[in-house]
Amino acid sequence: MPGYDPATCYNVLKERNFPPCPNTSGDPTYGGCCPGEYNPSYHQFCFSSGNLYTPYLFIEAYNATKCSPDEYDATKCDERVFATIDDLMKFLNANPDYKPRNCYCCCSCVVYSTPMATPTGMDASSKLMVGNSILKGNLVSGKGLSWTPAKVTFSQGIQASDPETEEASTMIFIYCGENVSLVLTEDQLTMMASGKLKQASTLVPGDLLMTADGSTAKITKIKSAQWFGGIHHISINPSYEGNINDHLLNANGFVIGDFSIQMSKDLLLGTDFEKAPQISSAEYKAKNKAMNIGPDEYALS
Repeated sequence: MPGYDPATCYNVLKERNFPPCPNTSGDPTYGGCCPGEYNPSYHQFCFSSGNLYTPYLFIEAYNATKCSPDEYDATKCDERVFATIDDLMKFLNANPDYKPRNCYCCCSCVVYSTPMATPTGMDASSKLMVGNSILKGNLVSGKGLSWTPAKVTFSQGIQASDPETEEASTMIFIYCGENVSLVLTEDQLTMMASGKLKQASTLVPGDLLMTADGSTAKITKIKSAQWFGGIHHISINPSYEGNINDHLLNANGFVIGDFSIQMSKDLLLGTDFEKAPQISSAEYKAKNKAMNIGPDEYALS
């Protein structure tokens, strides 16, 4: 993509003693971002927001008969990266000479810098401070969605953790098509086509999400996975007082609830909240067994 310099990514990783991943084709120049957990639109946004070269932990397979565990050479070691852990495990089971190990690439701004709609365009969630302008959604029965300016009243985040020493966060990866559309915390509220709010960890393939233009997008795949990248929370009103229109945001074209309403959930939302089993629960697994394609991963056939 214009403006992306693979050499810069490689140098950033080497300066921090992070072994770089090969690209999707195993190119020894390490010229690409990691596969799977990103959408090209996110990558473009990372470029425009200045976060393109943030290190992100991934896992590769390498030929252990040709290289030691700490020897990185994409060609000699025949290093390979995969879109999902399931794909990696299938490859390792079929190729006993290969072993897994950590590697790094430059594509971690998916969550920490999720594009949020403001009156002047999209901006990274992590860059929106208290007092900044943002767009607030207004859902009116029979009239659809409209968006008006509002002020950020709360902005706080958690920076990316060190994969070598710190624990990861469990995140929900939501696909509407072939690529990731959103990566959300488990309790993040998303708006359904019905106008109700539902927790990310209870979504299932086939659910219809409301988009910012009032149309819908069908979830084709969902999975729960570990995330070392940053997380950021935004509110546009200090507390929920019975009107969801005071708490709706546009995140990369999808309608979500702000942090204040997220804290209320089913305790105060009443009929505005759609309760359902969590993706890690036995009830969820039983109900969606036919769509299960991997550990905590479900997809339409």
